[in-house]
Amino acid sequence: MKTPVFKHATDFLYPTSTRYPFDVIISKIVKAIEARNWNVDGLELKFDTYGKGEAKYQMVRDINGTDFKLHFSRKQGNLEGGWNNIAAASTISIPKEILTVYCDESGPSYYLYVGKDWEADKGQLKRLAVFRPPRVGAQ
Repeated sequence: MKTPVFKHATDFLYPTSTRYPFDVIISKIVKAIEARNWNVDGLELKFDTYGKGEAKYQMVRDINGTDFKLHFSRKQGNLEGGWNNIAAASTISIPKEILTVYCDESGPSYYLYVGKDWEADKGQLKRLAVFRPPRVGAQ
């Protein structure tokens, strides 16, 4: 994996939310991977850059392992330039289960596989986390 190049340490956004019990652990995971220069056997990392001009921000977007995925896109604060800090974990996927959390008090959503052939169906279940279910009472 190619090691990302960041202009300044302050440009990088870390998960800092403490709203959910798993937030602190996920923050430690990101810091531990960074301490290994973003290169850990068995993990695939995807990074994202957003913003414009002087207000450019970088973050981990996904951490993929053999049997799990962490996706980061939950708001955890505001940034200069009118941007949101979205470096908090939003989706945790493990075999047969997906937990998605939201910053707007409308979640969490939990998906549990109840089929009979996980290997054949797992791609479909992972796609569920991409789509946000409508809130109860939403039009």
